[in-house]
Amino acid sequence: MKHYDVTVKGAVATSISTDGKYLYIGGYDNSPATVYYPDDAQYRLIKVDPGDLSILKTYTANPSIEKDWVNSININPINGEIWLAVSMGQYDGKIVVLNQDLKVIGEQTIYTFAFPQIAFDESGYAYITGRSPHTYEGGLAKLSPDLKIVKTNSMVKGSKILYNNGYLYIAVEYYVNNYQRHVLVMATKNLDVLETLVLSSGINADAYLSLLGKMDSIGDNIVVSGYDYVSAAQTYNWITYSVKTSPPTRTAPEPSKTQTTQTTITWALTPTIQVPDIHTGTIIIVGITATAIAIIAVILVAILLLKQKRK
Repeated sequence: MKHYDVTVKGAVATSISTDGKYLYIGGYDNSPATVYYPDDAQYRLIKVDPGDLSILKTYTANPSIEKDWVNSININPINGEIWLAVSMGQYDGKIVVLNQDLKVIGEQTIYTFAFPQIAFDESGYAYITGRSPHTYEGGLAKLSPDLKIVKTNSMVKGSKILYNNGYLYIAVEYYVNNYQRHVLVMATKNLDVLETLVLSSGINADAYLSLLGKMDSIGDNIVVSGYDYVSAAQTYNWITYSVKTSPPTRTAPEPSKTQTTQTTITWALTPTIQVPDIHTGTIIIVGITATAIAIIAVILVAILLLKQKRK
């Protein structure tokens, strides 16, 4: 067994990735901490030879006076560039792109996107999600390969994100039926929400997602892990879901040139479940049937006939 110890005080590894040739390990160290700023920490990335675990290159940066760390490392599939999703404290995020020599190519600060996560599509576009556990701000963003923000959706505040077979899957937490729930959101590459699935609907406990770590896929199955807290027993439980994906039941409408597209969420919800509408932030109740609409129409016709008879 080969073992390596970081000889920097307060160093913590938080993420790892590979380009198929080298390992890239990210985290932080608190070497910048002072009496005046005891929580200050810089984020750190090391390039490691997988054979002997020797460190080939190191990159560090300290963009704030809070704890800065690498929350996620992803390799852009079209050019091999290294994308770091950096959390600056617990409120804002930064995307840092480096080449394989760990030289900075570009940066993009995304305010309120704390604990950011990255997913790439086959064209090299990046999809970022993040949220602050304190302010509940955050969102979903699409970035071009040259770090330009293409589009944002401030209503989807995810903890984890995955791109699979042409669609985005975002793991979020929603308050549903008196409990905090694990929810999986399916969206297009244009950030239009297509479907939602309440994963923890059968659990009478508050369910949470760690802001560190990723979700993954095995074939057509999306796999995500989280935990719940049973207050009566004061215990935590580790939960893993495997969700088989299929084409969405409906597609998002073409965006209007004059107004914002709104997509109604219908998948996997019962009439008793209330879920925030992703685009408007309002509450929608799914389950109004065609029968109910027909009854309303009959009543309206009867009223009109009654008015005509009175005349």
